[in-house]
Amino acid sequence: MRSSKLVKWIEAGKAFAGEEPNNVDMLCPECNDKKLDYKDNDQDPKDKNFERIIFCPSCGARYTITVKNILDKN
Repeated sequence: MRSSKLVKWIEAGKAFAGEEPNNVDMLCPECNDKKLDYKDNDQDPKDKNFERIIFCPSCGARYTITVKNILDKN
Protein backbone atom coordinates (compact mmCIF):
# COMPACT_ATOMS: atom_id res chain seq x y z
CA MET A 1 0.00 0.00 0.00
CA ARG A 2 1.34 3.43 -0.92
CA SER A 3 1.64 6.12 1.72
CA SER A 4 -0.64 9.12 1.43
CA LYS A 5 2.39 11.41 0.96
CA LEU A 6 3.64 9.33 -1.95
CA VAL A 7 0.21 9.40 -3.56
CA LYS A 8 0.17 13.21 -3.22
CA TRP A 9 3.63 13.48 -4.84
CA ILE A 10 2.47 11.27 -7.71
CA GLU A 11 -0.60 13.47 -8.21
CA ALA A 12 1.62 16.57 -8.12
CA GLY A 13 3.89 14.99 -10.73
CA LYS A 14 0.93 14.36 -13.01
CA ALA A 15 -0.31 17.93 -12.58
CA PHE A 16 3.11 19.53 -13.17
CA ALA A 17 3.70 17.33 -16.22
CA GLY A 18 0.72 18.94 -17.95
CA GLU A 19 0.79 21.78 -20.44
CA GLU A 20 0.07 24.47 -17.82
CA PRO A 21 2.36 23.86 -14.82
CA ASN A 22 2.03 27.52 -13.79
CA ASN A 23 -1.62 26.89 -12.95
CA VAL A 24 -0.97 24.02 -10.51
CA ASP A 25 -2.16 24.88 -7.00
CA MET A 26 -1.08 22.13 -4.60
CA LEU A 27 0.27 22.25 -1.07
CA CYS A 28 3.48 20.42 -0.23
CA PRO A 29 2.73 16.77 0.69
CA GLU A 30 5.46 16.89 3.35
CA CYS A 31 4.72 20.05 5.34
CA ASN A 32 1.34 21.25 4.00
CA ASP A 33 2.67 24.77 4.50
CA LYS A 34 3.32 26.29 1.06
CA LYS A 35 2.25 25.68 -2.50
CA LEU A 36 4.60 23.59 -4.60
CA ASP A 37 6.71 25.32 -7.24
CA TYR A 38 8.83 23.94 -10.08
CA LYS A 39 11.87 24.59 -12.22
CA ASP A 40 13.00 22.96 -15.42
CA ASN A 41 16.56 21.75 -15.87
CA ASP A 42 18.45 23.21 -18.79
CA GLN A 43 17.79 21.21 -21.91
CA ASP A 44 18.98 20.86 -25.44
CA PRO A 45 16.04 21.58 -27.78
CA LYS A 46 16.92 18.36 -29.63
CA ASP A 47 16.33 16.25 -26.51
CA LYS A 48 13.07 14.31 -26.41
CA ASN A 49 12.70 14.69 -22.64
CA PHE A 50 13.72 17.03 -19.85
CA GLU A 51 13.66 16.97 -16.06
CA ARG A 52 11.25 19.13 -14.07
CA ILE A 53 11.99 19.55 -10.37
CA ILE A 54 8.93 20.08 -8.17
CA PHE A 55 9.84 21.58 -4.82
CA CYS A 56 8.51 23.16 -1.66
CA PRO A 57 9.89 26.66 -0.99
CA SER A 58 9.20 26.17 2.73
CA CYS A 59 10.66 22.79 3.73
CA GLY A 60 12.81 22.05 0.66
CA ALA A 61 11.14 18.73 -0.20
CA ARG A 62 11.53 17.88 -3.88
CA TYR A 63 10.32 15.44 -6.50
CA THR A 64 11.78 15.10 -9.99
CA ILE A 65 9.81 14.04 -13.05
CA THR A 66 10.74 13.49 -16.68
CA VAL A 67 8.62 15.45 -19.13
CA LYS A 68 8.33 14.87 -22.86
CA ASN A 69 9.54 17.89 -24.80
CA ILE A 70 6.41 19.33 -26.45
CA LEU A 71 8.55 20.63 -29.32
CA ASP A 72 9.31 17.01 -30.25
CA LYS A 73 6.75 16.06 -32.92
CA ASN A 74 7.63 12.33 -33.00
